[in-house]
Amino acid sequence: MRKLFVLLVASMLVAVTARAWTISECSPMSDKDFEIAHKAISEAGFLDDKVAEVDKILEQGCLSSEQLRTLLLLFEFENIKLAVAQRAYPQVSDAENFNNVYEVFEFDDSVARLQEVVSR
Repeated sequence: MRKLFVLLVASMLVAVTARAWTISECSPMSDKDFEIAHKAISEAGFLDDKVAEVDKILEQGCLSSEQLRTLLLLFEFENIKLAVAQRAYPQVSDAENFNNVYEVFEFDDSVARLQEVVSR
């Protein structure tokens, strides 16, 4: 049942349409704002609450690659990490540093699937 829920949350994340930002138009969150957001996500009790917090962040602006990498480490499941990274990529302010995001993934398939999104 838990796997089904995780798959459902992941599919919902992928289905969410990213806001129309171009990478050059956004600046990453300030360190203070990121610290507050990180704390909110880490203290969220349920997976869907954590995902909702990430969505709030992405609705408000952009993240640096390092900030995204740090947030992804808060998620246990590979498919959720992948869905969050795919959703967040259009709002990464420094795409040239995105390679460090790949480090959070355990499986080459996840990296390949994320690279497909990045290369579009």
